[in-house]
Amino acid sequence: MMHKRILAFSAFSAFIAVLLLAFAAHALPKLLPAQMVASIETAGYIQLIHAIALLALWEKAAEKDKRFITGLKLIAVGSGLFSYSIYLMSLKYVEGFLFMKFIWPITPAGGIVLCAGWFFVGISFIKQKP
Repeated sequence: MMHKRILAFSAFSAFIAVLLLAFAAHALPKLLPAQMVASIETAGYIQLIHAIALLALWEKAAEKDKRFITGLKLIAVGSGLFSYSIYLMSLKYVEGFLFMKFIWPITPAGGIVLCAGWFFVGISFIKQKP
């Protein structure tokens, strides 16, 4: 069951990232300051890279230990927290959206969770039996 959830999350995450990157390339420059468009692009690239990495690595999860699977789950959570918090913070420039001040700490927290995920994946490769 977790297998389907991670793969579906990864596919939809890539879908959303591609959509937002296209939106950032065409419509957002008319609505947002250049700095916010750049932030959305960064978040989109981070989200897309990690969605693809999850899709590629999850197939190996059955062969790996719990550290590997934990790492992949942390990558999924971290990339989501990081990217979506940036998307939400960028909405403060769109008229009618209320800027939620509590969002900003989620971005670095997501980055830390993302790094922890890659650390767990790396440790699982080191500990892997030949």
